[in-house]
Amino acid sequence: MRKSSATLVAMLLSCTTIFAQYEKGKVAAGFKAGANLSTFRTPVSYTDFDPTWTKLGFAGGLFVEIPLLKAVSLQPEFLYSALGSDVYTAQGNERHRFNYFSVPLLAKVRFAKSWHLLGGVQGDVLFRGRRLFKEGGYATTVTDQTRDFDFAYTGGLEAAITRRISFMARYIHGVHDVSLDPAAHTAYNQAVQGTFNVKLGRLTKPAPKVVVVPPPVDTDNDGIIDELDKCPTVPGLAKYDGCPIPDTDKDGINDEEDKCPTVPGVAKYQGCPIPDTDKDGINDEEDKCPTVPGLARYQGCPIPDSDNDGVNDEEDRCPYLAGTVANHGCPEIQEEVRKKVSVAADRILFATGSAKLAASSNKGLNEVAKILQDNPDMKLAIDGHTDNTGTAEKNQVLSENRAAAVKAYFISKGIDESRITSAGHGQDSPIADNKTAAGRQKNRRVELTLNYY
Repeated sequence: MRKSSATLVAMLLSCTTIFAQYEKGKVAAGFKAGANLSTFRTPVSYTDFDPTWTKLGFAGGLFVEIPLLKAVSLQPEFLYSALGSDVYTAQGNERHRFNYFSVPLLAKVRFAKSWHLLGGVQGDVLFRGRRLFKEGGYATTVTDQTRDFDFAYTGGLEAAITRRISFMARYIHGVHDVSLDPAAHTAYNQAVQGTFNVKLGRLTKPAPKVVVVPPPVDTDNDGIIDELDKCPTVPGLAKYDGCPIPDTDKDGINDEEDKCPTVPGVAKYQGCPIPDTDKDGINDEEDKCPTVPGLARYQGCPIPDSDNDGVNDEEDRCPYLAGTVANHGCPEIQEEVRKKVSVAADRILFATGSAKLAASSNKGLNEVAKILQDNPDMKLAIDGHTDNTGTAEKNQVLSENRAAAVKAYFISKGIDESRITSAGHGQDSPIADNKTAAGRQKNRRVELTLNYY
């Protein structure tokens, strides 16, 4: 123990010498605490025991950080460390516990904003060593059977958490077999250590500050000395503590001339925004209807009503043809006209199973054609239907063809095709019972519907 104690004292004196020689750097001191996760390296030839990594021990002490270069520093430490492991031998379960005074000497290199890479050597002086025989039920002190002093290599990472607090993780790799008992198994000082480091402050004394009282200065020559001037580089007024007249809303018009000092505006309106008389969100200079609320897409005017029927163009299905609100802005179709069209539709006949119009259908269709010619804004929808005789597929095709035949007739009478639509619905929309002949006759029909949209 005398030799190891002398070695420890020599290391501490060496660190002290370093501290004394380093006067210009911002040397910081602090304390650290954490845990060791320890085990022992053993030779492969031992087959009667099984070492494990599962033992935690305390580690804590003091450190000093000495900057050397911009990103390089030296960090000597003085620690108390507790190590241990379980070894399973043929004689039973041995539990080893060792306590050390450790003096790591670490070099630290910053490679990122909050990260240091560290490495160095460590001297360990044994304070106490014990061996516990768990199955045997007794313990023995083995300090005299264990090396008093050992060197170890060490390296790891440090991450800064705050300006003063960091976390350090390092691996400690002992150089020598710490066991001196030839009957005991080989063991090495080895651990993974994690500690939190807390810096307490600088050790170096800061240079004394020389306070020089300058003569009064008025940089902006506004008659207010800089010490009392809140805007020392910009000429201002005493009533505003040396600053210019403020412009609260930053519109380029100072508050003393601005009638709306808290709302950005323009000089034309004495610092107020351009007015919006009708409160529609469009200022009067851009509003073509400044006294009537409107919409931006109509340049501030209301939605137009081109046919003046009380239904605006966006809701009017006939925007250029006066109508009624009930009919979405389109004219109402007279009941007399509807009846004529209904009668004409009832008289539309075809050859059985065919889309060929019967001649008897022409009179009624001509009357409908005349109505369309006299009302060029009217449109016509043609819908064909069948009974359920035959297959649904054939009935669908037949209903489409019959509706198309009626449409072709109207086109032949000079009605523009764009005003007519035709569709077939097959047997899907009966209006009577298909079980009777009379019902089937009603279901075989073509419906004609006048509309404006």
